[in-house]
Amino acid sequence: MKKFIGLFLGLFAWLCLSGQNTIGIPRIQNFSKLEYKGGSQVWSITQDAQGRMYFANDEGLLTYDGTYWRIHPLPNKTNLRSVAIDQNGRVFVGGQGELGYFLADKAGQFIYTSLIPLLPREQRNFADIWDIEILNDVIFFRVSD
Repeated sequence: MKKFIGLFLGLFAWLCLSGQNTIGIPRIQNFSKLEYKGGSQVWSITQDAQGRMYFANDEGLLTYDGTYWRIHPLPNKTNLRSVAIDQNGRVFVGGQGELGYFLADKAGQFIYTSLIPLLPREQRNFADIWDIEILNDVIFFRVSD
């Protein structure tokens, strides 16, 4: 009888622990560096109203539309640390000694505009932009010296 109870409890435990119900759990898909052709480190992620994903990457701004990956390097080839999107579709980015935004032209190509020339000369020397927050029409960049 003890063997039967032990076997029953063992079988019951195995059935309970054998798997997890996946209903309602989102599908997670991992991508390798070879697929997205960017740097190995992603620092910040955001999503636009159309569902496109944006990644602040060591090689620049990575975009993913669900099918295609694209890399948009900055002119000075710096690492990006942060990304945020405003209500007008401007993709603000911050990185090592750089801050600005990407905006799609009529052909859908991203054009980068640096905001460094708008800063006073004494404030242009900084290390990294670690965070970008947007509140109404005001953009806040968190800088480390």
